[in-house]
Amino acid sequence: GLVGPSLARHPGIAYLEWAPEVLGKERADFERRLHEVGMTGFFIGDPGADGKLQPAPPRPRHLPLLYLAPASDSVVGMDLTFEPSRRELALRALSEDMLTVSPQFRLIEDPPEVRSVAVYAPLIRPRHPSQDPRGPRRGLAILIVRLAPMVRTVLGDKLDTLELSLVDESAPGVTDVLFESKPGLSKRADSEFDDAFAQSFEFHSRHWAIRFLAKPGTAAAHLLSPVIASFGALLSLAAMLILGTLDFAKRLRYEVEAAQQIGQYRLYRKLGEGGMGVVYEAEHALLRRPTAVKVISPKAVGHGALERFEREVKATSQLTHPNTVAVYDYGRAPHGGFYYAMEYLPGANTEQIVRVTGPMPGSRVVHLLRQVCGSLAEAHGAGLVHRDIKPANLMCCLRGGIHDFIKVLDFGLVKNVRANNPVASVAGTIVGTPHYMAPEIVLNKGASPSTDLYALGAVGYFLLTGGEVFRSDTLLGVVAHHVSDKPESPSQRLGAPIHAGLEALILRCLAKTAAERPASAQELEAELAALDLPAWTQAQAAAFWARERERLQDALAAEQGTGATPLGDTLVVDLQDRVGLVTSTELSTSSTALATPIEPAS
Repeated sequence: GLVGPSLARHPGIAYLEWAPEVLGKERADFERRLHEVGMTGFFIGDPGADGKLQPAPPRPRHLPLLYLAPASDSVVGMDLTFEPSRRELALRALSEDMLTVSPQFRLIEDPPEVRSVAVYAPLIRPRHPSQDPRGPRRGLAILIVRLAPMVRTVLGDKLDTLELSLVDESAPGVTDVLFESKPGLSKRADSEFDDAFAQSFEFHSRHWAIRFLAKPGTAAAHLLSPVIASFGALLSLAAMLILGTLDFAKRLRYEVEAAQQIGQYRLYRKLGEGGMGVVYEAEHALLRRPTAVKVISPKAVGHGALERFEREVKATSQLTHPNTVAVYDYGRAPHGGFYYAMEYLPGANTEQIVRVTGPMPGSRVVHLLRQVCGSLAEAHGAGLVHRDIKPANLMCCLRGGIHDFIKVLDFGLVKNVRANNPVASVAGTIVGTPHYMAPEIVLNKGASPSTDLYALGAVGYFLLTGGEVFRSDTLLGVVAHHVSDKPESPSQRLGAPIHAGLEALILRCLAKTAAERPASAQELEAELAALDLPAWTQAQAAAFWARERERLQDALAAEQGTGATPLGDTLVVDLQDRVGLVTSTELSTSSTALATPIEPAS
């Protein structure tokens, strides 16, 4: 259930394998325990001359494949240390705690022209390992990546005018062709094409070179610059999209579900869960104040990221804008995780409202976006970039008798752009949700206040039209569109007129470069206020909630216990860390977790 959805949405992924580390002295006990849990025919084996497994000879350590998705009994138990090339990369990944990547190889069932690579991601040994040998213990998640589908997803219709070859130049004097848009392309001269460009980039222990060629007579030379700017980063991102899905939620559940109290907070029920954390409805033991407590596991995000969370939540707790969720407390959970407590907000987030009731009128969109601008202006003034502005993180509440009062949620992922802490801040981290991710985030150029304004423009687009800016069946397709494609106008998407000034402002926020967007949240708020749109009144808001409250209540009740749509996940991709990616469904963030059945208006 954890791996299947990820595989389904990433067509370039052929297999995800799980290989625990088994020391030679543990082997007999390991095999015995697997027999006890029902795998009666299991043994650690090597493929013989006939391709069938036979018991492996004694070794200092083994890496048997215990899990394979899509499932295949033929490889269960095969020892990765049997094959020299895989053994070298696998042991390097374990010993150096880093991602490593294989040269190309061909899967047995693949045609000769299909090339794949294997990405080895080490997994952390937990403090309290399970007795089940299939449970969490140190080992490897191995991602088998077919490059051709990913390349085609990134380039799309640009392949009609461009030729491309991708080669591995890691071994001196040896070049492995990983992908060619036409057979033999890597051997053809640049002079045969209208334009040519080559660029090398590092991808975790491998040296890959990309060569772009403009097909004669297609006038495609102008495409080379934007394609080259995005392709390497997108391919690197694609190769790590599902590494964090393997068993992280199970580990998190093992550590926190048994706890009834964390710090001063009694936990009553779980509101949501994902790869990064679990959110509970809670109550302060002494004050009896309703609270939402989010617990973040070090197994999910790594200890360096945990330090960033703690530092940044400390800073966020100082924010006082009324449209920012209030952070009450933070600390360490008994099992080593980090938690923070925040205000508990009955209501519905703007994604839920649009999904249930449809697109919003322009005047209401302006009313909501101006409130978000106020929250962001204070955060940006303190050097904090939210990095995950999206409809699911904007809670629409009734506060102090005021309808449609926005609370900006999930400041636990903020980036302090003024901090200079080499221990707690790791370069090369991509954070965000694909449908709301600015091009500079995808290209790993760093977050800035303008990053949040891009995301807010994408939020405005969603509120006005009921759909995301770009559509694609895969996550990689979404981020590729954000990097290189011009968005369709909101009025064209909606099929109905939208206020011209509001539409133009939304599209400015979605500009590819920060220089083309509004200069600040304050400037964006002022431009929204200056639009000649009628104000969204409290009478209109009250009428909406009176009319739609019951329908939203039913939708929220049905949503409890379900996961987000895959492309709505929050991503944390650390390009330099061993984990590579954590996917967090919207239920794992405070956004949906704080959404409860709507209380009647007072």
